[in-house]
Amino acid sequence: MNPGDLYAVELSAAATTLDLSSGASGAEYLLLIQSTLTNGGSLTASVADAGLTPPSTAKSAGIDGAVDIQERFDAFLRDAERELPSETAERGAVSLAKSIVKTVQVGQSESFRVLASLYSTSAYRTVNATVKCVNQHVAVYLDDEVPSALTSEQLLALCSQYESSLTTEFSILGDPPDMNGDGVITVLLTKAVNQLGGSGGGIVTGFFFAGDLLPQTGSNPASNEQEIVFALVPDEAGTYGTPIPTDFALSNLLSAVIPHEVQHLLSYYYHVLENDGTAETTWLNEAMSHLIEDVVGYGQENPSRIELFLAETYSAGLIPTSSPDLAERGAGYLFLRFLYEQAADGNGFLRTLLQTPQSGVMNVESAFAGSSGSFDEWDEFIFRWGVAIAVTDADVTTDSRYVYEGRNFNSTTNHYQGVCLICETEDGRGTLLSGVGALEVGSIGNVSISASAGAYYDLATPPSSVTIQGNSEDSLRAVLMRTR
Repeated sequence: MNPGDLYAVELSAAATTLDLSSGASGAEYLLLIQSTLTNGGSLTASVADAGLTPPSTAKSAGIDGAVDIQERFDAFLRDAERELPSETAERGAVSLAKSIVKTVQVGQSESFRVLASLYSTSAYRTVNATVKCVNQHVAVYLDDEVPSALTSEQLLALCSQYESSLTTEFSILGDPPDMNGDGVITVLLTKAVNQLGGSGGGIVTGFFFAGDLLPQTGSNPASNEQEIVFALVPDEAGTYGTPIPTDFALSNLLSAVIPHEVQHLLSYYYHVLENDGTAETTWLNEAMSHLIEDVVGYGQENPSRIELFLAETYSAGLIPTSSPDLAERGAGYLFLRFLYEQAADGNGFLRTLLQTPQSGVMNVESAFAGSSGSFDEWDEFIFRWGVAIAVTDADVTTDSRYVYEGRNFNSTTNHYQGVCLICETEDGRGTLLSGVGALEVGSIGNVSISASAGAYYDLATPPSSVTIQGNSEDSLRAVLMRTR
């Protein structure tokens, strides 16, 4: 093998031995043990120096503290959306698509219903708010009870950001619905979102719930019968929950959360109301939202999730059995970003992913198919992506099939777009990425590898041979990469 070469082998329950004795002097390798499961769960594998007896202790999966309040709340909302009655959705699509035109003007006041529980779609607070700015695609309202949370200048700047990001988002994914005839997406900045996060001891940055696109009924009492997303307000003193510094809210949270939540809105609209399908699977729905943040130029919250993923790649599977945690969101974003770059038409790929009744793995394969006969199935996607995680920014190869394109600075948004895996991210959080966290051969025994995840082993000083053993005949793969 030469530097940059790959050698892949499907694993079985029987032991497989890789002979490295004939490798060039000074050669270094990285070994990836990869799961291709698509139905959740995990597989077990062990890697050891063939001349040594590996320890029997199993490495457990999971990153402590990797789930926060926002992720729990998102999981609840996505589950609740799948339980919305289909007949209600159909009625909503018809009855709310009114022919009237509603004018929204600066200074206009309106009352909204905002979810007041992390675990109920029936409990809500009534919030009175005033329009602070209106553009072609967005109207921004500020909670009347916190009129000084943001200055007029800050609100106008946010409104301009939202107009720019949503214009790009709609041009890629498709036009939004207009259930109430006002021609805009409503953005409500309210302390009720701060209180929602505070009730769970954390932060909810913002949210969308599909019930707002459906009629207000006894079983859907919190509906606002319009396209609306909710976001927190800066709260330096923590009066309404966890303290939220104004500078950080503006630089990181408020600019990213609106395109993220609007993707959820579009996803439900196109999958369920337009195409009579089911809501997108949660892992892919969240991956789409994190990717669209990046594509519109406000992806500065993604590096911190990538950092968690790189620390323990084997436990952060693409297809978790429940809603993705922070590390799994990092994995989902990286996976979809890789396919976005590999696609012949990245924006077309995203649009097809959204405007369909299909969901999950089948949706990804169907939306991407056609760019290459050797790269249109899940196993092939996982294979190349797993290599890209290991070698991007590591001076191993320039083969575009196995590396990310690299990031670019967007002078309009003042943020980076794209992926770096070994870099100072400049994300406003001080996140420093140093590449994949590789295990040492023989340092642990069995490793539990989550669905569509991978464990990386450092063979900088390779033994003469390596023994690998899995517990599956068709869902584990070993990939040997020569890195030097």
